[in-house]
Amino acid sequence: MTVSYADLMRQLIYQSTSTEAKAAAHAPDILRGARPFNGLNGITGLLLAAEDRFFQVLEARTRAC
Repeated sequence: MTVSYADLMRQLIYQSTSTEAKAAAHAPDILRGARPFNGLNGITGLLLAAEDRFFQVLEARTRAC
């Protein structure tokens, strides 16, 4: 089987800490803003939020060069 760059999935995983306490309370707002953009651009993922920390996984297929 031949695999081209167009067949590959890219994945970005990161953790961040907010300077604002209880930043996780903003997760619904973050998701509401991100979902339309992500849907239009073929991006899927996961957002975990607790207190002042976020853990995120973003995935998308690569575009052929």
